[in-house]
Amino acid sequence: MIKKLSLTLFILLIVLALIIVAIPKAIQFGAIYFLNEQGIEAEIKDINIDILNGKFEIIDAHGENNEGNGFNIGHLLIGFQWSSLLDNMLVINNIKLDEVKLDTVHTKQAIKSIGGINLIENNKQDVNPQEQAINAEKSTSWKISINDISLNNINVCNTFENESKKICSKIKSFNWVGKIDFATDTPIEKNINIASSLVIRDISITDTINNIPILTNSSIDLINFKMSGVDKLSFESFIVQGLEVFPETESTKSIALLDSLKVSQLDLTNNQQLNINNIIITGIGTDIVIDKNKSLNIQQRLSNSLPNQNEKTPQEDEKSTKETEKTNKKSLAIKIDSIRIENSHPLSFNDQSLNTPFNISSIINLLSITDIDTTKPTTNNHLTLNVTTGNHGILALEGDIQALSEKKEFNISGTAKGIDLRPINSYLEAPIGHKIKSGQLNADITLTANKGTIDSLLNLNLKKFKLRPVSDKEKGKLNKELGLGMPLDTALNLLRDSDDNISIKLPITGDVENPDFDPSDAIYTAMSKAITATIINYYTPFGLVTVAGGLFDLATALHFEPVIFDANESTILASHEPGLNKVIQLMKQRPQLNLTLCGFSNIKDLSKVAPDLYAKTKDKPENKNLNDEVLQKLTATASNRSDNVKTYFVKNKIAADRLILCEPEYKNNAVAGVELSL
Repeated sequence: MIKKLSLTLFILLIVLALIIVAIPKAIQFGAIYFLNEQGIEAEIKDINIDILNGKFEIIDAHGENNEGNGFNIGHLLIGFQWSSLLDNMLVINNIKLDEVKLDTVHTKQAIKSIGGINLIENNKQDVNPQEQAINAEKSTSWKISINDISLNNINVCNTFENESKKICSKIKSFNWVGKIDFATDTPIEKNINIASSLVIRDISITDTINNIPILTNSSIDLINFKMSGVDKLSFESFIVQGLEVFPETESTKSIALLDSLKVSQLDLTNNQQLNINNIIITGIGTDIVIDKNKSLNIQQRLSNSLPNQNEKTPQEDEKSTKETEKTNKKSLAIKIDSIRIENSHPLSFNDQSLNTPFNISSIINLLSITDIDTTKPTTNNHLTLNVTTGNHGILALEGDIQALSEKKEFNISGTAKGIDLRPINSYLEAPIGHKIKSGQLNADITLTANKGTIDSLLNLNLKKFKLRPVSDKEKGKLNKELGLGMPLDTALNLLRDSDDNISIKLPITGDVENPDFDPSDAIYTAMSKAITATIINYYTPFGLVTVAGGLFDLATALHFEPVIFDANESTILASHEPGLNKVIQLMKQRPQLNLTLCGFSNIKDLSKVAPDLYAKTKDKPENKNLNDEVLQKLTATASNRSDNVKTYFVKNKIAADRLILCEPEYKNNAVAGVELSL
């Protein structure tokens, strides 16, 4: 009896051993047979199953169809708990996958194949939805738990048949440490629970048809990620490092790059409230080019390399519209404590669509904004901006802004230093018909707006600022638009100091919420008023003649208080010197200016030169009874007056070529002296 029992046990053990040995081979044979039926010539080197230790292993499996699409698995190892299967629970301790290559083929409508397996052919069999639902109800509910996942050297290539494009993505390592739990009897989006961290290294995406790298990324880290359903998730930090879009090659610059992006303490609750502690972006850089056809370089390169996935069927459009409406009804509230961008690479912009190409490069040293809250749009957000533009220019601003308010409000102050104005020629040429020959901007900036109404002030200091009109026609156009009553270059010359600098206070006002608000009109108006006000404020202490409405006779010249002489006198007296010295001081401060000296004699001079004629002439039209001899004497008096004033200026070191004499005149009602005008 004992011998028979022992023999039976021995036979059972042999059978069990044979089964254990046979199962992997059966799986191997079945898998190869299935793949061959799919038109894939496949080979699997080995399959191992260790039930006692809970291990399933595939070694060196690869296959390819007659179109050259297929798959490769260097090594797959799955660790599981077999005992939990008895409780309808699948527990996977770890998944390790190495040396993977997978080809997918896309048509315009769907994915045609994955790993060489034709999905369209396999999906042709009709499925009865009612039968499918019944089967689902009958199926046993399983709980699934997946722990660590490790992927190494993963290569997935996507071929898009209708566009002749092939995009390959590579990942050197993907390590997920944590736990994923879900059940099969309810929708996964409602019952999934995740608690883990993720580390990804060395990602690359390449357009293999044109051999163009599209994206490279050195690392992605997701720390302490937690998810309960799809409407509640959080993480401690999300870090992206070493990102480049269309990386630099021998012939092209990188379109965009990023040293580091860090998002800290994100929490999403019920798909309604998103809270983020801070976002820090370091080392961002761009190279944006607009070509002569006004196309962006990034659009061109993306369209050349990536598939066009924008076309949708009417059904898809309708579905998308409904989903958008549903989303809008359940708006997401966003709160971000701070966003910070620092130490950027050059942000280059090149516009070749203009007559003269525009090219500028800037570096963001610091840009930060705080307290963003979509539920409180009138909250003040503190803004700090420090930008280097060109090689040496610095723009620094700081203040509060209500960035999300319907009626914009802000109170910002700062400075601009060493800004080279020449690069903006490309945009000035068309609208105002002028180019900046030279010029550097320094400015004290005050930007304020109250409920959408701007009330700002720019204290501008223009160093060596010179404008050059493209043509006489364009010159006249700008003068008309500014409405100064004199050519712009003349007005600017009036403002130049001895160092060839121009200082202007430029107020800018307007309602930015008004649909008719035009910033260019506001700037033209502000510039015209600012130039006029600056001229009045500066020149009035030097004897400038003004009226209540502004400048007197601005269309022709700026007039100063005349030098008045006694009847038939032309000698400079001590009483004349204070007024003349003021004008001399002005001429020294404004070396660009020239002074016109116009000598006059009037009827009071006639009373001394020819008393008899004075009695006959004083109440009659000018010059009617004057003979040539008398008129010559009066004209000589007028000439002597202007000559003596010029001599006084020259003695006080004003160059003679800056002093222009008019033709001396006699007029009954003229001043008895010399009129001074710029």
